[in-house]
Amino acid sequence: MPLKLNETMKTLLVENGLNNFSMIEMRDAYQKAFPSDKSSGEIRKYLYRQLYRLKTEGYLKTEGDENSQNIVYSKTDLFELEFVEQTNTVKHTKKSREIIDLENDLIQLEVDLSASIAESQEYNKYISLYPHHKSLIMPRLKAAREKSSSLLGKVAAAKGFIDVLSSSDIIR
Repeated sequence: MPLKLNETMKTLLVENGLNNFSMIEMRDAYQKAFPSDKSSGEIRKYLYRQLYRLKTEGYLKTEGDENSQNIVYSKTDLFELEFVEQTNTVKHTKKSREIIDLENDLIQLEVDLSASIAESQEYNKYISLYPHHKSLIMPRLKAAREKSSSLLGKVAAAKGFIDVLSSSDIIR
C-alpha cells in the first residue's frame, strides 16, 4: 500500500519542488510556507520524523555523513512516480471537469442565442406583414437584438476562456 503524503510535505516537496535539500533548507522552507510560533527545534524534530519516514519507505535518499548536518535529501524515482505524477493527474482531471462544465454552459448560451436571433427574425417578419403595427413591434425587436448581442458576447467569452484553459498547464 503506497504511503500517504501529508499536506505539509506535499506543499514543501511537490508544490514547492524542494529537492536536494538539507534539513536547514527544509526548515526554512517550512517556516516560510507555514509561519507559526513553534521553535526551530520543534520544527526540526517534526520535519526529521517526516523525512525519516519517507526515507525508510524509499521515497527519499540521503547523501553525506548520517551523523552530521551535511546530509542532503533527494527525491527518488519512486517519489516522483507516486506523488508528482499523481498530482499532475489530479490537476488534469480537475481541468477537464472545469472545461466540461464550461462547454455545457456554452451549449446553453448558444441555444439561447439561436432563440434570440429567431425571435428577432420573427419580429422583422411581422413588421413586413403588418407595417401599420411597426411602432408596437419595434421595442420588442430592439430588446431581442440587445439580448442577441449580449448572448453573443457571452458565447465569445466562454469560448475564449475554454481555449485558455485548454492550452494552459496551470489550474488554481
